[in-house]
Amino acid sequence: SPCNLVVTNCVRKELSKIGDSVSGASLIAKRYECIRCNCAEGMARECIQRMVSEGNPQHYIIATQDKVLKDVLRKIEAVPILYIAGNKGSGRIALEPPSPVTLEGAKR
Repeated sequence: SPCNLVVTNCVRKELSKIGDSVSGASLIAKRYECIRCNCAEGMARECIQRMVSEGNPQHYIIATQDKVLKDVLRKIEAVPILYIAGNKGSGRIALEPPSPVTLEGAKR
């Protein structure tokens, strides 16, 4: 199946608002197709959570460094999480192992 890389407009807005400390992420986010959402500004975490709720029906893989968001996503079945591991500038993209919730769901 094809894989489409997308970002929500609320994520783009939040990255822009944060500024220089996430300029690399902001540049990367501008390269991808933008999914329009009706989120209030500063609600990117909640928007992503809504997108994958109820078993992640669209099969999104979430790429994030947000520790709070990762904790929330681990509690939702079938949500793969990508993150950058290692030092700033020399990191590598890593895929988290499946969460206990996902593993339990796979047994059913």
